[in-house]
Amino acid sequence: MKKIFKSRIFIFILGAILFGGIGVVSAYSILASDIGFTPKDSTWKKSNGEDITNVKDAIDELYNKANSSSQLLNEICTYQLEGSYGQKGQVGALYDCEVGPNIHKNFYILTIRDKEVDMIMEKNITQGTSTTTMTWMDAIEYIDNNNLQTIWSNVLDISLPNVQDIANAVGNTSWKMENNEKTDWFCFGTGYNQQCAANSGALKNDTQTLKYRWLFNYTKECENSGCLESTSLSGNEANGYWTQNLIKNDGTQAWRVYRDSAIRNYDISNNQTTGVRPVITVLKLQLN
Repeated sequence: MKKIFKSRIFIFILGAILFGGIGVVSAYSILASDIGFTPKDSTWKKSNGEDITNVKDAIDELYNKANSSSQLLNEICTYQLEGSYGQKGQVGALYDCEVGPNIHKNFYILTIRDKEVDMIMEKNITQGTSTTTMTWMDAIEYIDNNNLQTIWSNVLDISLPNVQDIANAVGNTSWKMENNEKTDWFCFGTGYNQQCAANSGALKNDTQTLKYRWLFNYTKECENSGCLESTSLSGNEANGYWTQNLIKNDGTQAWRVYRDSAIRNYDISNNQTTGVRPVITVLKLQLN
């Protein structure tokens, strides 16, 4: 689901723009031959809606984006000390990000790479809407159907969370998405393994659970599982949010983050309980 190829080319082009126009010309002359390829994400198209079918198209589109959005060279995310679960620039740090012109949303740093970070939205984007929950496929299509790639023009990429990134963020790096089946779900809390729901009252005082509640705040009736009381939702709000990942050997199940501080399996056709919490990719230089 991540546009890895796209963002890496963009970083290369952006570096050339920043450090010398000759770099852009030489890179273009080497790479712009009509070498055909299929983008990993089929929603990545030219600005006119046409398919991107070769390397030249890809570089043209990224070059245009670099020139058309000066915000890609500016700080768009401001660190928020209050509400943060991590130090500035670290996993769990909270930022107010201007994702598009005059569009501000709060995001936590989820993953850190050499020149980029992935940031997960503080709450579901579907919260408070007429459709707070949906099927997994509707969630997969949400970003494209709502034109977020265009509206949130200050970011490199938008996607659903990668479940491995969630597992890594809570310190369970031994949990490997590609090896796990639906019985391999787990809780964030210390020593609970798959007993977080049964021990929900104890989660309020579990240090490990509270450390990572930024990943399940703003879910329905999450207070007993350790979320902030002020973020425990009611009514028709979602119990959690979908990740982009189907479960190994089971095309009917996908991973989701649930209100009881766990990564759980869930039926992809169920539209009753699970919403959308986007992840954005931004350059480190866009963080203040």
